Amino acid sequence: MAASIVPARYELRNGTPYSASYGDLYHSAGGGPAQAHHVFLAGNGLPGRWAHRERFVILETGFGMGLNFLVTWRAWKDDPLRCRRLHFVSIEKHPFMLDDLRALHRLYPELGAEASELHARWPLLVSGAHRLEFGDVVLTLFFGDVAQLRDLRLSADAIYLDGFAPAKNPDMWTHQVLRSVSRLAARDATLATWSVAGPVREALEETGFAFEKRAGFGTKREMLTARNTRRVDSQSVPERKAIVIGAGLAGAAVCERLCARGWEVELHERRDEPAQEASGNHAGTFHPIVTPDDSIFA
Repeated sequence: MAASIVPARYELRNGTPYSASYGDLYHSAGGGPAQAHHVFLAGNGLPGRWAHRERFVILETGFGMGLNFLVTWRAWKDDPLRCRRLHFVSIEKHPFMLDDLRALHRLYPELGAEASELHARWPLLVSGAHRLEFGDVVLTLFFGDVAQLRDLRLSADAIYLDGFAPAKNPDMWTHQVLRSVSRLAARDATLATWSVAGPVREALEETGFAFEKRAGFGTKREMLTARNTRRVDSQSVPERKAIVIGAGLAGAAVCERLCARGWEVELHERRDEPAQEASGNHAGTFHPIVTPDDSIFA
């Protein structure tokens, strides 16, 4: 059975969100959006690096209040040279309840439009993966322990290494976590983090990242940026075309998901309309499968 999720708890300290569980601020007192711009976007060469790309993938450790995502989304919308499709993948052990998220985001009115869209799609706090689509911007949220990174399959162009301080939340900064991050990094992927702790630098070096220190944000004198130097075998991407036979529930679901991922799909159905055989059996609605999580069988 899926592990239960414990929601985040917070309080405001001089107007800045503070985690009661970890004893640390969610961002610098200098401002969350400004910190996201300085550390994570500028630290990864964004928006310049996604210019004219067909797609760009960002991996983040620690979704928190979602400020890094909201700021990145706003930068993408404002950039006329933006990539066609932006994928943002993040993991969070203690996500916020929707009402708390709304209250926190009122502190950042400049992100109001993006925050409202996020609120409208915010999932139930159920462990596992949640895919939230905002047109050509796709947010994939994993609610659960950061160790889930080892099960992911993706190729990240930029990495936001975030989370509470290593002294407050050491599980987020272990060598095992950074090895998983390295495995998910694309060739020449970049990484940025506000932390310059010695163990973090050592783990980055050991996992194939060449790092450098830069001027930090707010009271942080320094931050780190890094580039993946580990050899990544290039893989040719086949033409994204598919033929689906049958327009029942399964065939229609496959078509919808492939199209959402940019595939060109050709659907073949011998009947004049979809769902005319077993998938059109109304008796199926009287036999629901109830599960405690987001099982595909439910």
